[in-house]
Amino acid sequence: MTKKLTKYGVVSKETGKIMDGLKVNKYKFKNGLTLTFVPRKVAPVFSYQTWYNVGARDEEINHTGMAHFFEHLMFKRIKGRKAGEFDQIMESSGARDLNAFTSSDYTAYVQSLPIEAFSTVAHLESERMTKLMLSKSEVDSEREVVHNERKERSENSPEGVIFDKLLAIAFKKHPYRWPVIGYREDLDRMKMKDLLKFYKQYYAPNNAVIVIVGDLKEEGVLKVIHQKYGKIPASEIIFPKIEQEPDQTEERREDLTLDLMVPKVYIGYKIPPAGHPDVLRLGLFCSLLSSGRSSKLYRALVDEGISVDAGAVTGESKDTALLYLTATAQMGKTSDELIDAIDATLERVEKDGINQEELNRAKNKTKVDFYQAFKTNSSIANFIGHSEILYKDYQQEIREFAEIDSITGKELLNCARKYIRKTNRNIVVGNPKEQAVSA
Repeated sequence: MTKKLTKYGVVSKETGKIMDGLKVNKYKFKNGLTLTFVPRKVAPVFSYQTWYNVGARDEEINHTGMAHFFEHLMFKRIKGRKAGEFDQIMESSGARDLNAFTSSDYTAYVQSLPIEAFSTVAHLESERMTKLMLSKSEVDSEREVVHNERKERSENSPEGVIFDKLLAIAFKKHPYRWPVIGYREDLDRMKMKDLLKFYKQYYAPNNAVIVIVGDLKEEGVLKVIHQKYGKIPASEIIFPKIEQEPDQTEERREDLTLDLMVPKVYIGYKIPPAGHPDVLRLGLFCSLLSSGRSSKLYRALVDEGISVDAGAVTGESKDTALLYLTATAQMGKTSDELIDAIDATLERVEKDGINQEELNRAKNKTKVDFYQAFKTNSSIANFIGHSEILYKDYQQEIREFAEIDSITGKELLNCARKYIRKTNRNIVVGNPKEQAVSA
């Protein structure tokens, strides 16, 4: 480390590149904070994102929904400031895309601003890391907000009910079995001491990745980050022990009667975690199945009048994920007809193989989707933050994607066979109330 960097508390620096030759500087500070900075001179603006390495996966039984609840609470009062002052300063500074989101694996806080506001946003975000103030009235008020969100997203949404049930039957031991928003009874039982313990444990520099993309200078960025975060001590982080999910040996299915007009089917196949080479291949296979009107599921289900839609997508997680197949029936069609049509499509792919034209189309679509992540400051920051948490290194995802052109149809099919099999699948059917539940 040069003296120039060590004076800012930097203990290591790595330099890499992403698409369009953009340079990425990755720093580690004495207190464990990770910073990635991408200079990008497109406009006098920047994106500032803080990714915390904590999500629903890191919660304990009877305390589900804590990570998501904190996403809400982090917009409350900061010590020395009035309630709502954080938002007011951000908005008056020209903030756009001011938002936050939680997954099973991470919690992120994002915003984009003019370059003049860089020191301001760094100051506010560093305060949120250590000076959040929680009162009983504010916690109770936000608890009600989350309850209403849960009603809308899970309890009163047939799709939300189906998705939550799919996770619950797919994962018997792993915390991925509970929804990110948590269970109603757990939200009600959260005490102030539980919330403060969670905050002290996980909201710390050594559990955070800051991503900055925009028209800023390296030395200016390091100086401000060191000033605002350098004196924040690291936390002794002890993650709960994750109980490993046992191997699945048979199909699991659950039929629900819901407020629907037509049946819906959600299918989940267990697949490897992010960073496994098969994930890219499975993503290609999903594109082959459902991207565009010429895709296999679209032609077999939608064109044939069996369903109004058909989707296939891979999830990405630190641990075992799911590959999802979904379909909504045409009026008059049953859930079993949907499942039979999906099975028949997969069997035809198995029998006929994958021709080069189909493979090229899937690769091109996957490339377009991947390159979309590098269009804006915000999307670049999102890609890096997401990759740093799930892959532990943004360059790992780029290296894996570079293999896409060498993947053959035979290789793709062999990969699909490993995971897309009935003993590895979980099915949740949503049937209309007036329709008899399928056997």
